[in-house]
Amino acid sequence: MTSRNTLLFGAALAVTTAAIAVDHAAHPVPPRPVYGAGPVTPGVAPCAAAPCAAGAPKLAPPPAPLQPAAAEDGGGLAAPPPPPKAKASSEEAPDLAGGEP
Repeated sequence: MTSRNTLLFGAALAVTTAAIAVDHAAHPVPPRPVYGAGPVTPGVAPCAAAPCAAGAPKLAPPPAPLQPAAAEDGGGLAAPPPPPKAKASSEEAPDLAGGEP
């Protein structure tokens, strides 16, 4: 990296750091909520005031599993593809044909 690139990178880093600091000062982080500090009624579930499942949307049942289509011949499998055709030795590459180099 040249000294000019180093200077520009350092300036960009300084400006970015300053912008983050200003934003942090202008918008402070809110305090964390304290859970469990409220009054606890013994024997009552925490969801009793607002039932958790009462407002949940009703979901459709899952779809039925797919059934494979039965083959007409009853075997269920297709015939394998034919084997590849063999090439004549004159069509093969010289190093693969097994002939002399």
